[in-house]
Amino acid sequence: MAHEISYMRKITYEIHEFPELLARAGHEVTFLEFDEGARSPNFGLKSRDKLISGKVYKDSKIRLLTPFQLGIPSIDRLWAVLSSIPVILRVLKRKDFDVVLNYAVPTFGLWVLLVAKMRKIPIVYRSLDVSHLMVSQSKWNFLIEKFESFIYRHSDGIAANNDCLLAYCLKSRVGLQSPSSKFRVILPPVDVKHFAPKPMGTRKTPEGVVNILYLGTFFYFSGLDAVLKSAKEQKALGAQFKLTLVGGGVQDEMLRRMVVDLGLDQEVAFTGFVDFFELSRYLESADVCINAMEVSQVSNLALPHKCLQYAAAGKQIVSTRLCGMDSVSDGRKGITFVERPSEVFEKAIAVASEPPSDEFISFVQTEFKPSQAKKKLEEFLESFIS
Repeated sequence: MAHEISYMRKITYEIHEFPELLARAGHEVTFLEFDEGARSPNFGLKSRDKLISGKVYKDSKIRLLTPFQLGIPSIDRLWAVLSSIPVILRVLKRKDFDVVLNYAVPTFGLWVLLVAKMRKIPIVYRSLDVSHLMVSQSKWNFLIEKFESFIYRHSDGIAANNDCLLAYCLKSRVGLQSPSSKFRVILPPVDVKHFAPKPMGTRKTPEGVVNILYLGTFFYFSGLDAVLKSAKEQKALGAQFKLTLVGGGVQDEMLRRMVVDLGLDQEVAFTGFVDFFELSRYLESADVCINAMEVSQVSNLALPHKCLQYAAAGKQIVSTRLCGMDSVSDGRKGITFVERPSEVFEKAIAVASEPPSDEFISFVQTEFKPSQAKKKLEEFLESFIS
């Protein structure tokens, strides 16, 4: 497996769950990472090639590979484009790899693809988002889009996390004769036991105060700026609420300034990134959970993992209507869609007192079970081995 994130530093989601689930099932799993946030050089092979215990499943063992890095964030990403090549060549020289699952695109995704092809190892691309749009107005976006398209066209298979994203990936393969069974939607795992509804503890806010929760990364398209403006309007109308923003990202500083400027210091709380095993504590006390992503190509094709975690916790959900989310919910009751980020907060206040429908909640708790997600991915990867 390969992805251009830090395995140990990144917030926990499927890039940890899938390899650890496969390792627990008896497969030998090697994960190639890029250590975002490194502040010192990683001299020594032992620091770059090691066996680690899982982040989610402590009894799993993963071989973690890291290219040589200087520990200078402004340089390391570009440097890794080159420093990853000998690592990829060395590890894929082994004859016992049956298949490569590739999440990577801009840093070393192209090299993973080319070396796998050279070694005649089947390679499957796992699509979670539109890589070239994840950073706003980057000068590299045009080149990343070319890499992305090349990887779509030349991977042996594609596993996307929703139908809308799979359709987008397949546009780059027009004219190629490949069996349709090689392109598939595979839903991500959600640890439904971890997030399962628990008896409410002591309520930390007075009765009548609506607890609203946002969980996840503050992407430039998060829509949280519109949420804060709407929160000010609702406060002026007499609404009583507590908005908790769990996470962080590029908008962090801007959002914190907005809270002060809008006079929402008492109503809005920032937690920073929270350990995976602490997330359920925040979900327990929420009356309603939100996803306010701006409706654009990058958000439309994504499947916001936060909404699945909200559902696994049995929570009322309000979200902008996004193609990927809509395709998964498929009309099931339990998630309230609005058209614009500016409408999310007002709708959250309105539905907070209503009991959540269990239709979408039950769907997530059934269809996204880790054991089921692992089995489907396992079967898909095995179909390439011959």
